[in-house]
Amino acid sequence: MRKALLVAGSVVVLASLLILLVPFLFKDRIVAAVAAQVNRHVDATVKFDTADLTLFRSFPNLELALGNLTVTGKEPFDGVVLARVADARLALDLMSVVGGGTVVVRSLALHDADVHLLVDAQGRSNMDVTKDDPAAAPTDTPSDFSLDLDAYTLENVALTYEDRAGGLLVSLADLDATGSVKVSRDANEFGTKASIATLSVTNGGVELLREVAVTADLQARQDLATGVFTLGDTRLALNDLAVAFKGTVAPSGDDIGLDLTFAAGETPFASILSLLPAAYSKDVAGLVSSGSVALQGSVKGTHKSAAADHLPGFDLTLQVVDGSFQYPSLPSSVDAVNLEMVVRHPEGITDLVEVDVKRFALAVGGSPLTGSFSLRHPMTDPDVAARMVGVLDLGKLHQALPAASSTWQGRLDVDLDVAGRVSQFTTEGLQTAQEGVRADGRFVLEGFRWEEPSDKAPMVVDRLAVTLNPRRADITELGMTLGASDIRATGSLDNIIAYALTDATLVGRMDVASKFLDLDAFAGGDEAPGEPTAADESSIVVVPKDLDFAITAKAEKVRYGGHEATEARGTFAVKDGALRIDSLKMNLLGGAVGLTGSYTAADDAGADVDMALDLADFDVTKTVEAFETLQKIVPVAQGAKGRFGSGLRVKARLGRDLTPEIESVLSDGRLRTSNLTLTPAFLTQVAETLGAKRFSTLDLSDADLGFVMEKGRIAISPTALKIGGAAATLGGSTGVLDRTLDLDLGMTIPAGLADGIVRSSSFELLKEVKVKVGGTYDKPTVKLDMGGVVDAVKEQVLAGVGVVSDKVFEEARKQGAALVAEAERQATKLKAEAAKQADGLKAEAKKQGDKLVAEAKNPIAAAAAKEAKKKLLVEADKKIDKLRAEADRKADAGVAAAKKQSDKLIADAEAESKAKTKAALK
Repeated sequence: MRKALLVAGSVVVLASLLILLVPFLFKDRIVAAVAAQVNRHVDATVKFDTADLTLFRSFPNLELALGNLTVTGKEPFDGVVLARVADARLALDLMSVVGGGTVVVRSLALHDADVHLLVDAQGRSNMDVTKDDPAAAPTDTPSDFSLDLDAYTLENVALTYEDRAGGLLVSLADLDATGSVKVSRDANEFGTKASIATLSVTNGGVELLREVAVTADLQARQDLATGVFTLGDTRLALNDLAVAFKGTVAPSGDDIGLDLTFAAGETPFASILSLLPAAYSKDVAGLVSSGSVALQGSVKGTHKSAAADHLPGFDLTLQVVDGSFQYPSLPSSVDAVNLEMVVRHPEGITDLVEVDVKRFALAVGGSPLTGSFSLRHPMTDPDVAARMVGVLDLGKLHQALPAASSTWQGRLDVDLDVAGRVSQFTTEGLQTAQEGVRADGRFVLEGFRWEEPSDKAPMVVDRLAVTLNPRRADITELGMTLGASDIRATGSLDNIIAYALTDATLVGRMDVASKFLDLDAFAGGDEAPGEPTAADESSIVVVPKDLDFAITAKAEKVRYGGHEATEARGTFAVKDGALRIDSLKMNLLGGAVGLTGSYTAADDAGADVDMALDLADFDVTKTVEAFETLQKIVPVAQGAKGRFGSGLRVKARLGRDLTPEIESVLSDGRLRTSNLTLTPAFLTQVAETLGAKRFSTLDLSDADLGFVMEKGRIAISPTALKIGGAAATLGGSTGVLDRTLDLDLGMTIPAGLADGIVRSSSFELLKEVKVKVGGTYDKPTVKLDMGGVVDAVKEQVLAGVGVVSDKVFEEARKQGAALVAEAERQATKLKAEAAKQADGLKAEAKKQGDKLVAEAKNPIAAAAAKEAKKKLLVEADKKIDKLRAEADRKADAGVAAAKKQSDKLIADAEAESKAKTKAALK
């Protein structure tokens, strides 16, 4: 007995020693083995802060615990964290560790993990971190590491999948999962139970699922001889909708054979409602509903990875019977919801998909709305048959749905019947259309009111009446108000069927009239142009590229920027992303305006305008007060009195607040004046120098002044005018941004005005005066030249010493010209390189978009793919515009700097000549 106790005690002591010593003896080897396998197979930066080994938690297995494990990508995802795990635990087979052979992993547990899966705009994925097996490694070399999981656990895992190329975003929070992988000689068996607290899916900007709860129970078996996976008792639940799956998945090379069935059985109608992002809310638990939903389908065929346009066969049947629902806090309900929908596809190209909605119906407030829909050949020439008839009370519908930021009401009366292929609804198609093409019906909206909390005024449609025929939709009546604005219109929309189902252009015409039109409301606020807006707001109105509209408009009164115009009328055309204005006329600021030109805005970052204006009989005081931009361009106009007219052409880039970017303005024209007087600061200095106050006022009565504005500078053609009753000429240039002056003023002073002005003991009475005006508007400099009254003695002195050095001037001009020529060559090179890069961006965006459309596997995916393609092209256009603008900015800056240096060379030569002249005259 004593001997037995001694043996038992020895065993206990040895076991205790083993538990204490094994972690210390094998920790470095285990960590080194893990690191070696990671480096061999993973092309990413993997780090962990701590590594602990113990036998206590998972005896008789060893447990390796890694703290704060991170996996960070390399180029092109350098610095992007693929995964961050607070606590990772691996249970290792003790005998495999002690024996010195392959280390076997028995279980895996990840706690508090955050995973970010990213596909960039070029289609590159940060998940592509697996290295190819080293070629030098012999195939019979045993691995230091083996994965044979008895169990795995995931706890509190957050995952984001962001596909920027395809426009798909999937995010899930609080994923918990447990499972096992059982390996035998003949088969592998998998079992997983998982739950996700919230799952959200957005595709192409469309929210498909929002914060949906998910549970899953997966049982599968893989036959190792055939590779076929057979699904056992497998169920997936999204919120309240549970679907059961069964069947087989058979890999064959790069292809996958599928033979699956799925069904939800007969479930409550509320299970479908719980999936709708617009309807689901925290009040769903108290939702009162009735009716049933049946969902079933199958997938049978081959998924061919090498075929760009090939889908396996599938069918889906969804049926809703006598559904109804009412939220407990809302007064209205939706009743008599019935739906019979079948989606089918024989194996082959996507164009073989068929959609049949044999019947859909609902009633709100006792008013029924019913219809049907079918679609064939969605990818080539969609063949559609749609019927809808009934009345919908929008106010009661709003009272039946959970609270939203917007409110609406009104009555929709619809009776539409459409059938035919899209191609048959084009102008050419209608000429050769066969039997069965039809488009008839009406659409009447009355008493409609839409209001957002942020809106200062609601949109109200008193009545909108539309009739449909195969050629077009005729808008027979539209009467609406937006705040204080009223709009009345009639017109037609051609190509509307093709526009609704494809990316075809919508063609139409409209005749619009208004008693009062407040454009400030459309621009997003009451701010006048030039006033700052919030950083995330833009007053730019984007012009769609898929519209071809002709509009005739007239308005008795129009408000814009806080100013009112009257008797406005003109014609407009919206086409190819541009608004073209023809013969717009209106009365404004006491004068008349005629306008033709274009406005182009691909996005809300800015707009380009190209306008020809004819201004007649404007009051200069009111005009200067009204337009802050004019005060910047011509500050001398402040304080002016009189009237003016102008014929001019303006090209400019408008910023987000609709203010022109001064450097982009290119304008030329003529200014016609009537009784216009100015008192610029430089004339005050001229008057003081001449000793006569009358010469401080510039008189532009009946003047005709030509000007050109380019790159922030206004050049003025020499113009006849009067200064204090004396005949004069004025020409030169002024800077809009730097406010500099470079003007030449010539005055001929009659004898009656000359007495007592300027006399000299050595010269005759001064009658000819030339003035060089420099400096800035705020601090002008004035230099007077005596012109023809030059002392003969001075002429002889100047001739004798030869102070004016033609050689110095010529050398300065040559150097300046060379600098400018080189800068212009570099500018041309910059713009050419930008154009080449722009072509590449556009081609890549189109390629990615075409790929998305080609890979779309069903109608919903196809529609999302088209939206994603448009988004890719819009984003490419934004990058191209930014690229070209930056190239233009750098090119213009280089040329401007060269011109400035050239001007300095010539100025230095002039200064040297003047200094020598002054020394000679002494």
